Amino acid sequence: MKLSEIATISTGYSFRSRIKHDPDGDTYIVQMGDVDPFYGVRFDQLTKIKFRSKDERYLLDFNDILMVTKGNNIHAYSAKGIRGKTIAVNSLITIRLHQSAFRGYYVIWYLNSPKVQHYIHQVAAGTGTPNLSKKLLSDIDIPFIDQKDQKIVGAIDEIRSREAVLLKELQQKKDYVTRHTLQKAFDKMRKYDEPY
Repeated sequence: MKLSEIATISTGYSFRSRIKHDPDGDTYIVQMGDVDPFYGVRFDQLTKIKFRSKDERYLLDFNDILMVTKGNNIHAYSAKGIRGKTIAVNSLITIRLHQSAFRGYYVIWYLNSPKVQHYIHQVAAGTGTPNLSKKLLSDIDIPFIDQKDQKIVGAIDEIRSREAVLLKELQQKKDYVTRHTLQKAFDKMRKYDEPY
């Protein structure tokens, strides 16, 4: 089934001016810079504003899927980490499943799968920066598999994501230790240098 047949697909809120953080704000804003290829949406670092619009269609739900629309990181991410009233900017697309036969974690995996990503980048590339349109996303076919199998796929993909994050953090720590060990060794060597 096409994604548009199993979900409501909408663009985020279009702000007319620059977004400025307000510590007393009542609404969190998800922007492009808040989406990390390894960590997903960094809900712990979102900007807060006072959101005056009464239009609730922009409010994110725990089960929503966020899709980046520009650049080389055109991937789908879960919104399950929201911490309150949250909206996304218009450079992100919100996917809200309404077909109970499909689970969010499965749809996220499928949209991020190599086959679909290759298709998206081929079609969205054009002549400049890749740009995913709502129409292109709507037309992507999401194959149905049994919900038990969807759960297995989702669980394996979550393990893969966690492993990627742990490997990245391990590499960063190894790099930190190596650089500081070399610096200490170098400083010790300099003590025995002949004066210039």
